[in-house]
Amino acid sequence: MFLTSTPPPTVTVPRDRIACKALLYSKPPIATQGCSLCTTRCCPRKGCKPSYQLISSMLSLKPIHRAALTSCSLMTFGDAACQAIQCQRNKRPVSIDGARAARFGLIGLTLHGPFSSIAGSSTIMQRCVCRCSARTPMLCSLCCCGCQAVTKSLVGQVTLFPSYTSLVLLYSSLLEGRSMQEACEQVKQKLPKLFATGSVYWPTVNVANFMFVPPQQRVLAVNACAILWNTYLSYVNAAPLSLVREAAAS
Repeated sequence: MFLTSTPPPTVTVPRDRIACKALLYSKPPIATQGCSLCTTRCCPRKGCKPSYQLISSMLSLKPIHRAALTSCSLMTFGDAACQAIQCQRNKRPVSIDGARAARFGLIGLTLHGPFSSIAGSSTIMQRCVCRCSARTPMLCSLCCCGCQAVTKSLVGQVTLFPSYTSLVLLYSSLLEGRSMQEACEQVKQKLPKLFATGSVYWPTVNVANFMFVPPQQRVLAVNACAILWNTYLSYVNAAPLSLVREAAAS
């Protein structure tokens, strides 16, 4: 009896395993018309909408640049809303002074955005909150309870808000062509009213935002409240000094 060598049995590999192996060792195709918001390399869209491109470019900016652009848009919109409300109160056709809105937007771009990004950063505010908490037991208890955002708001309201409001009034007066003496008079007359109103408005907004608004919607809520505040700030800034003195006297 002769021994014959039998051929080795053939092993059939499933097609899906072959496809997976081919995908594993092959280079993924490069998307030519994709967007940075997609998670895959091949974007199923044939082209990105301008809104997606704008959001993507905004997210890729540095925090200080993103804050400057956001403040510029919010303050421009707030000034335009203030002008529209003033026209309706005076029963006049709505007309927007573009130069005035541009000046207010420039303040947001060059002052409020960088100021809020640098002065309101976690490092500076954290040091200030820790020092105040060490001296004030009430602030320390608030931090321990998880209300550190509210504590930062209160500390910023006392330390940063007066200086920022003074700079806004001074900057706006200089942009309008007033002299330094007139600009200082504007600050002297209008700062107490703005500080008193802001000391009530912003702590209330921050506490309500921290307690009732979900975390993913807090930035949007603060921006909406910032539009209202910018509208009021534009109204006080554009008011003549005579009206401010009469309101203070009454």
